[in-house]
Amino acid sequence: MQFMKRVVPPILVLLLSLVVVLPLFHTGFFPMHDDTQPTRVYEMAQSLRDGMFPVRWVKDMGFGYGYPIFNFYGPLPYYLGAKYVLMGINVLTATKIMMALPAVIGGLGMYFLVSSFLGIEAGIASATIYLFFPYFAVNMYVRGAVGEYFAYGFLPYILWGILKLYYLSKTHSILELRKWILLASVSTTLLIISHNLSAFMLIFLLFFILILSFAAHPQKKRLFGVYFAVFLVAFLLSGFYALPALLEMGFTNVRSQVGGGADFHNHFVCLSQLWTSPWGFGGSAPGCLDGLSFELGKNTIFFSVLGILIFLVLRFRRGRREMRFLFLSSLLLGTLSLFMTTGYSLIIWNNLPFIAFLQYPWRFLEFAGISLAILSGFLIFGAQRLLPRYTGIIVLMFLVVTTLFLNAKHFRPQFYEARTAGFYTRYSRVSYDISKISHEYMPQHFAIPKNASEVPKQIVSPVRNITTVTIHKQKTGMISADITGKQNGLVLLNLAYFPAWHVTIDGKDAGFEKTNRGLLVQVPQGRHTLTARFRQTPVEMIADALSLSGVALIIAGIIYPLWKKQKK
Repeated sequence: MQFMKRVVPPILVLLLSLVVVLPLFHTGFFPMHDDTQPTRVYEMAQSLRDGMFPVRWVKDMGFGYGYPIFNFYGPLPYYLGAKYVLMGINVLTATKIMMALPAVIGGLGMYFLVSSFLGIEAGIASATIYLFFPYFAVNMYVRGAVGEYFAYGFLPYILWGILKLYYLSKTHSILELRKWILLASVSTTLLIISHNLSAFMLIFLLFFILILSFAAHPQKKRLFGVYFAVFLVAFLLSGFYALPALLEMGFTNVRSQVGGGADFHNHFVCLSQLWTSPWGFGGSAPGCLDGLSFELGKNTIFFSVLGILIFLVLRFRRGRREMRFLFLSSLLLGTLSLFMTTGYSLIIWNNLPFIAFLQYPWRFLEFAGISLAILSGFLIFGAQRLLPRYTGIIVLMFLVVTTLFLNAKHFRPQFYEARTAGFYTRYSRVSYDISKISHEYMPQHFAIPKNASEVPKQIVSPVRNITTVTIHKQKTGMISADITGKQNGLVLLNLAYFPAWHVTIDGKDAGFEKTNRGLLVQVPQGRHTLTARFRQTPVEMIADALSLSGVALIIAGIIYPLWKKQKK
């Protein structure tokens, strides 16, 4: 019986997640706002196949000049997608598998989080609300915001670890809590390397939750030590990505994404839109008439409000205090998240450093989703204690059926197109049609091709006094060509400038001139071998060392207690 209780509920949650992801596996593919996902998976696989790790550069995007997208854009989803490509799976199928993972991960995470505090039935209820939260459907089937909904998948594990540490640190030492420190820190790392903007929002919101936890905790020093360990390990593990993303951003044009059509002043959510908002596949616009929906779901609001009320009644009648922090932190998280989506939070948006990079205040809805899901779990938790036996099961069935009936219809694309993998991987499309969707990681003031004919035909172009150019090796991070000229000449390396590029001629360092169309290299008279290599910058090497030290710290934290126990 105990075995069935442990196994059946997670299987039920997995079946619910299938409802969310099955529309992905339709023949062909579907358009989305960020219609570059299969191409990014393909380019990641190409870079890995060419021996680059960690992957920072791709060679075909960026209008054929290449650019360091995975130095700045969360790489984890694409590592996972590329793994399937390298296994021989079609890139389109690999992308669909990648896109399905967050639903499976997030649904199970929410179940484990809530069931560990409120019971199995409450865990199933919260997982259902979380899986079928309307904004999750917006990210999956409208926006195609892969990084953002990967972060959504990891959020329950972060909160699960932090909440367990809050409760258990009252009686357990830091060493005894290593399992939960590991869960919270690794989950935070995975979120950071999936979507750095979600990480920024998480830091902002956790600041207030941690203040609440310190105010209520009897062992403040121990709690501080536990939380410090979590964020130290997360900082170290994510260093290979987070540090270059912050310190090398100036080599790109990413600041161009702040303001203009993406100015946060134009994208606040109206309160009425949280209650009802027509479903659409368009974009965000100023005012209350957006092309995509921001509603929370009437059923989600209904169940979460009932959860709040029933917990208050339960606490009043029974004097229960053990779940108070779980309740208050969830309520605080939801209140802050929804507040940040509206214009009432303008003073924060106008003054908090770097927050303009978020562009769209409605991104905070992903955090509202986890809050509302947990609060809905309190409905089942309370019903089982205040109402007659089996009433909690009836309420759970009503919640699941109602949620499926009202929200499952959103988890499908607007339409499908008979697209093949070649549509996303053919060089002629990658180097122009797909590149023009997202090119903010190109250098500032780079001459962006105005049409496909301006895309460079080869990676090395003769400029002056060059007789022949013979390219005999070209892969991600490395180009080699034989250059012949009757006198001193110039060639243009059709590469977007990034400080990791180093050029040699006949094995000796050669300088180059940065231009808005590539790297201009002087070549002496005669026949020479020109080589360009992508070598990690000092910042990137330090960042890699931080991540390796984080891995070593985790291994030590696992092995040392086992060794100590064996020695005793």
